[in-house]
Amino acid sequence: MSVLHSGIPRIRRLLIAALAVWVATPTAMAESGSDAADGRQLVADTLDQWRGDTSQSEIQVVIHRPDWERTMSMKLWTAGKDKSLVRVLSPESEAGTGHLLMEGSMWTFSPEVNRVVRVPGSMMGQQWLSSDFTNNEIARSDSVLEDYEHEIVEHWEEDGHRHYRLRLEPHEEAPVVWGHQELEIREDHILMRQAFFDQDGDLVKTLRTEEVGELGGRQVAVRQRMEQADDDERWTEVTVKEAEYDLDLPAQVFSVANLRNPRF
Repeated sequence: MSVLHSGIPRIRRLLIAALAVWVATPTAMAESGSDAADGRQLVADTLDQWRGDTSQSEIQVVIHRPDWERTMSMKLWTAGKDKSLVRVLSPESEAGTGHLLMEGSMWTFSPEVNRVVRVPGSMMGQQWLSSDFTNNEIARSDSVLEDYEHEIVEHWEEDGHRHYRLRLEPHEEAPVVWGHQELEIREDHILMRQAFFDQDGDLVKTLRTEEVGELGGRQVAVRQRMEQADDDERWTEVTVKEAEYDLDLPAQVFSVANLRNPRF
């Protein structure tokens, strides 16, 4: 794309097109233990667990392949559903690279060329950092809410929590690639599993919550892994190392000026 001809390497151009909303304020637990719990509302509340009011966190991302592995550390800030800023802390070669999402627009900054570039929203549908996620999946895009019908097919008690299994069937004209999805959501709106199936009904990949813990005084999905169904040596893991919630973040945090010259 012409807007990206500035020489920024692909791994930087695609950097965190949506990771910035991976962690945000969880909503309060719904008292909806009945069999008639609304599937769409359950999914909406689960999305809001990542993108609530405000947050500040540190994230580690590991991309694993049979012959290589890459680890990155990042700091991110979020506010509501449409503002986020991500700054790479390590490795040193990527440190200072940043990405800003604000009201539907995206900007990326590379310290190597000292330039801010506006990025088209179409990047949200691209593969994220050559990982096992797309940008939309990292972002917990509203596609999973708006493009599918949501049916709760079963529920059970496990480790003191009610779990719901949902089947998501895409609307006829929805611009999605999956034949259907299956979600497992805990009653406190923690996504425990998300399975992606192709048009033939075969499992392609699965996102699993490997660890739930307390961060910032809240129970959250601390570590999640996306892995391919046909190759257990191909996976991507995201771990929340530190998190604070409900902060009074200055509006200037989410600005192009702060992206280029960090003050927060």
